[in-house]
Amino acid sequence: MQTTGHASKRRHVSPDDSSSDPVVSTSTLKTILRGLEDIDDQLQKMQKRVVVLRDLLAEATRHRMVSSLTVTEHDLTRAGFEYNILHFNSQKIANLAKSFIGVKSVDDLYTSLQKIFRRVNLNRDEGNRMVIHTILLALPDICQTEGRCVGILPGVQVSYQDDNHLQLVQPNSKFRLWIPDQLDYVAIEYDDQYDNTERIIPYNSPDVIRAAIGESRGRFLLVEGKRPTQSYTDPSEDYILYDNNPEAICQAIALLKFSGLKESEVRFCLTDGQKWLFFILQKMEDGQLVYYQSLNRDLSIYSLRESDSQLRELLVILREWLKPTESEAERFFAVGWHGSCW
Repeated sequence: MQTTGHASKRRHVSPDDSSSDPVVSTSTLKTILRGLEDIDDQLQKMQKRVVVLRDLLAEATRHRMVSSLTVTEHDLTRAGFEYNILHFNSQKIANLAKSFIGVKSVDDLYTSLQKIFRRVNLNRDEGNRMVIHTILLALPDICQTEGRCVGILPGVQVSYQDDNHLQLVQPNSKFRLWIPDQLDYVAIEYDDQYDNTERIIPYNSPDVIRAAIGESRGRFLLVEGKRPTQSYTDPSEDYILYDNNPEAICQAIALLKFSGLKESEVRFCLTDGQKWLFFILQKMEDGQLVYYQSLNRDLSIYSLRESDSQLRELLVILREWLKPTESEAERFFAVGWHGSCW
């Protein structure tokens, strides 16, 4: 039997057939379009913010405020510093150290250090500071010569009254390195006169310190003290003293700029009391800053139990750094990759 009428025109419509409801489809598309327009507006705003942040970052990097805790090797390179090496002739140092045999001030220092190493916890920063303080306190007696004295100045402020921070500007890139305005320790030599002692030791202003450094005739030693580089109860806890090089170098350039001396060299050392790194910072005729760095010199807790030889050799270097010798025969170091002190 053949079907006729409306029944013959019916067809099955799938519930998934979107064409069955064109009104809903158009509304959905409009909603999606409005959402895309909103997203596009947000992206444009974000792009503008990214550009602003990028410019701010570039400016902040160029004028980076580097404190003594944040300066890095990369900062030094950007500021125009160059690295080179400092050689020590160990045999010459050992021979010169024999001059300290039987010297009372050296023997007293050795005794004091042995007491510290036996009775003080050297895994703590405070313990190692005691070692540094004891050695620095002995320097005036060990290095003093006729008519000249040695003074130890801790926590030296080097900022000018009208400038809270000293800065070093790299001429080509204009990169600004803001350097610290306080130094750990400065040992200086000066004429043994009552007025000098009364002015230099109880100093109270940057002007007095600048005058004292001028009076030292370029004979001063900067010492940067750091935390212990190794735990002696757990040798696996090893900290790298070299990581503190940038901070020590920044202190040296701060002292060089602050002193205003015609001499273009600062000798300094970095230590945790038991490991000692020695440096020379030089400003070349073309303005290039070069720092020369030695290998580590140990003042071992174990070796001091047996002998004072490491201590005497360390004192030879400290004396030379504070009171540079002009005798080529006694010179025990050389700078540069091709330098020779043999």
